[in-house]
Amino acid sequence: MKKLFFLALSATVGLMVGGGNGQSAVAEPQGRIVWELLKDKANLGPVQRGVVDPEGKVVHLATLSTLYEIQDGKVQRIIEQPEKEARLALAPGGGIYSWLCPHPQRRGHFYVKLFDVPGKGMAELKLKEFPYGFGTLYLGLKGKLIVTASALDDPDGIRGRFQINFWNQQGEMLEKVILEGRQTGVKDLSGEAILFLGEKEATAFSASGKKLWPRPLTGRFRKAAIARGGKLALLNPGLSKNIHQVLVYKGEGEPMTVNVPTPVHNLTLAGDGSLAVVVGDQGRYFFLDPKNGVLKEGRRLPLEGTFYIRNLKPVDDHTVVMGVIHREGEPPKVTWPKGTIIVIDREGRVAFQKEFPIRVATAFIPQVDVTFGSRFVIGYTEDATVLIGLR
Repeated sequence: MKKLFFLALSATVGLMVGGGNGQSAVAEPQGRIVWELLKDKANLGPVQRGVVDPEGKVVHLATLSTLYEIQDGKVQRIIEQPEKEARLALAPGGGIYSWLCPHPQRRGHFYVKLFDVPGKGMAELKLKEFPYGFGTLYLGLKGKLIVTASALDDPDGIRGRFQINFWNQQGEMLEKVILEGRQTGVKDLSGEAILFLGEKEATAFSASGKKLWPRPLTGRFRKAAIARGGKLALLNPGLSKNIHQVLVYKGEGEPMTVNVPTPVHNLTLAGDGSLAVVVGDQGRYFFLDPKNGVLKEGRRLPLEGTFYIRNLKPVDDHTVVMGVIHREGEPPKVTWPKGTIIVIDREGRVAFQKEFPIRVATAFIPQVDVTFGSRFVIGYTEDATVLIGLR
């Protein structure tokens, strides 16, 4: 049965002021907080994914056990955990979600059950030749990409061969690929491709499982981003002597090497390749032109002290939203008491900025979610979730 409860939503308008030694200014249009939910009042959190419709009227928030819908000032639990230890995964952009249900015979593996929103069953993913389920699930934009990974040789999934399966939303297997060694999947934000970073090489596949590059790109990589349906990739080498480099690869020939004046901490690409951002050390960030490898450092964010950009997403081809965490003290006595969600454009102008208290510093807090081209952003920490409107 659906469970409904109500919450007074704050409608505070964020008046964003530039700062940082005069290097940033207020951007037009300004951003504002449409509403803010606090965990202690809404019994909501920690949020794992947020999705908003193009008009900003309907929002879905997913925790590991519950899917919420917010509409007309009402917060409603629409889907709740079907069995103990089942984990919820909402696709970027919404539309479909899955339950990862623990496999009774193999620890760390699970079944995958697909549903549409608000909850009609679509399919259950199964492998006849490997009945132990899956160790990893990748969901792309609105379920355009559905990929599972299973360790074939090592039950703990540390070494050996991995079976990668590509599926459609009806639960039909589209392709099966065997890769050597542990793999990390990096999704195209458009949902059209996925890049697998292995121990010795990187390989790109379409959402249907077609190998996109004529040969894997040799090397071990720490960070990566992929766009244009797999025809463009940014890769950061894993060797310590090369962690300040970004390789720009266009699917054939030799990659172009771009030197960054700091170690690389993160990379992002808009799905169409129109925006590429490289995150460096201590709050530095760079806009990259993949055509010619030109790197332009962004203006310093208008934040005091030492801070790091933990995650970022492209809003459109001119704007990016960042989740920043602030450091206080010097090693080894360091604390991370607060974070900031900030929206900036290519000129470094600030469209939105809000600070949040942080209880536990993690790699993805504060987190941000956005569908490329939408004028709404969802940001969240352990204790607060905000809907940000960019007029």
